[in-house]
Amino acid sequence: MNTAEIQRVFADRFGGEGTFYASAGQINLIGEHTDYNGGFVFPGAVDCGITTMIRSNGTEHVRVADVDLNSAAEFGLCEEDLPAESWARYVFGGCTINLVRTELYDDFVRTARERFAARYGHEPKVYDVVISDGARKIEKDK
Repeated sequence: MNTAEIQRVFADRFGGEGTFYASAGQINLIGEHTDYNGGFVFPGAVDCGITTMIRSNGTEHVRVADVDLNSAAEFGLCEEDLPAESWARYVFGGCTINLVRTELYDDFVRTARERFAARYGHEPKVYDVVISDGARKIEKDK
C-alpha cells in the first residue's frame, strides 16, 4: 500500500492526517527472546516492511487499525492487560514504551517487568529503543 492510500484510509477512519513512519521488516523463528504474545522467537531481516501514519489524539489511549486485517483496536498506555486482538499486541508493545511520558517511564518499566514475571514465570528482556535509522519518519509522496 502506498502512502497516498494510507493517508486516504487514515482520513476516512480517524479524520485529518498524521505523520508517516516506516520500519524494516523481520521474521521471528522460535528462539532467543519472548514476543508480545508470550512466545519465544528468533528474529531475522526480510525484504518487507511496514509503513504507518501516526497522530497524537491528545488522550492516554491508542486507537489503531490494520487495513489488511480489516480490524481495529483501542488500548490505554498504562493498562495491565494486552489488547484482545493478537495483532494489536505488537502495537501495544511498541507504543507503551515509546509513548510513555518521561516522568512515568521508570514506574511503567518496573510495573511491566513485575507483571510479566508474575504472568510468565520469568523476567522479561526490556529494550529502550530510540527511533533512528531502524524506524524513521518519512516524507509524504509528492
